[in-house]
Amino acid sequence: QNDRKLAHHKDRVTVLETEGQKLSELVEKEKEQIESLEQIIAVIDRLEKKFVDGSLDMDLALKAFRKLKEEFGREFQEFELQYVASTIVVPLVKSSMMKWVPLAGKNESIPHLTTFTQWKDILDDERYNFIKQPGMDEPMPAYHNLVWEAWVPIVRLAVQRWQSRQPDPLIGFLELWRPLLPNWILQHVLEQLVLVRLQAEVEMWNPVQDTTPIHTWLHPWLPPLGNRLNIVYPPIRQKLAKALSNWHPTDRSAKMILLPWKDVFTPGSMHAFLLQNIIPKLEAALLHIQINPVNQDLSLWNAVVDWIDLISPITLADHMCKNFFPRWLQILASWLNSNPNYTELIGWYQGWKGVIPPQILKHQGVAEQFRQALKIMNHSVSGGGPLAVQPGAVENVGYMTNNELKSLNGGGMAPAGQDVGNRNKFESISEAVKVSSQIPQGFKDLVAKRCEERGIVFRPVPGRL
Repeated sequence: QNDRKLAHHKDRVTVLETEGQKLSELVEKEKEQIESLEQIIAVIDRLEKKFVDGSLDMDLALKAFRKLKEEFGREFQEFELQYVASTIVVPLVKSSMMKWVPLAGKNESIPHLTTFTQWKDILDDERYNFIKQPGMDEPMPAYHNLVWEAWVPIVRLAVQRWQSRQPDPLIGFLELWRPLLPNWILQHVLEQLVLVRLQAEVEMWNPVQDTTPIHTWLHPWLPPLGNRLNIVYPPIRQKLAKALSNWHPTDRSAKMILLPWKDVFTPGSMHAFLLQNIIPKLEAALLHIQINPVNQDLSLWNAVVDWIDLISPITLADHMCKNFFPRWLQILASWLNSNPNYTELIGWYQGWKGVIPPQILKHQGVAEQFRQALKIMNHSVSGGGPLAVQPGAVENVGYMTNNELKSLNGGGMAPAGQDVGNRNKFESISEAVKVSSQIPQGFKDLVAKRCEERGIVFRPVPGRL
């Protein structure tokens, strides 16, 4: 029994010794922490005294808080000393930025970029990197508070004085500062400052009087603002529609204004705008084109075709089939009744085909109009029409008709030397008529020309041809 008591007392002594050792270690840690806190408090007290008497400068504050974070990292994090630092830092930084002109160029910002980079290393906490804008009752992270209190007010004033039609200085400035700005503050500047100014500028914009195209000062904001610019598009379209009320298709400025918006407006909104403000005037232009085989004026035609960059070829082709080609076929039929020179007729046909863009020419409806024209011409020379009596008319028109029908049906090549898909083949239809005069005038000339094209020596037998 005595042995058991002795063993029990020994165990008790061992437990007490262990507890005593743990308490001794805890006391040492507490002493160390107390000493650390005393040192921290002493540093902060000295900084506050210097701050109060005005002798604290930026370098001294940076060195002091950098040393605190490096030597007392755990306490700095645990006791959130960055908030203590911000109360001293914010006034210092604000004072150093009093004469700063943000949009005066990169060199003007370099000293302040350095300052914010240094304080970001000390005050920023990775836990708050993705924070949204703090609520009214939530404390703002220390570095965020520094940017909000010292940087934002100066930038707000600069944006208010900024010339909205000169985007580059402000865009360059924001890109320069982007790495140092909390995301929510950058978005605040873009949405509440920049976008508001752009909206006001769009309201003042007059497309008739302003000589600077709006896209030159608005589109540079597409990368930073993105879909947030959608808010200014409806008033822009309204102003453009009003400006186009008296527009005539021969005025190319309308297309130059609208083309930069092709990939900015949604396809649906752009189509609706063109359908309401442009296409009706192009329809009227097609109806008013004077078709004159002798001296064709292509100004209205070219004005319509020029919109192929903005209006789909299918849409243009449909309107041509409805508003142009019926009259074109009527003029052709009337001309054939006046017994024209068949070479001029061929040149007129080829000339019109040459001024139609390939995207429109391959449209089934347009191809059908040309097939009808070929049938009318072929009937005039083979069905006892006025052209039938002209030497070489039957052969040449028949030859061209066969080749053209193959081309239009996608089953063959165009006649040699003719590029039916190149709208720049002839400068005008009149030139096409002139070129067509070089077509062989009789069957003998036709055979001779074909032999020449194939490298065959043509020697007609006297009295036979």
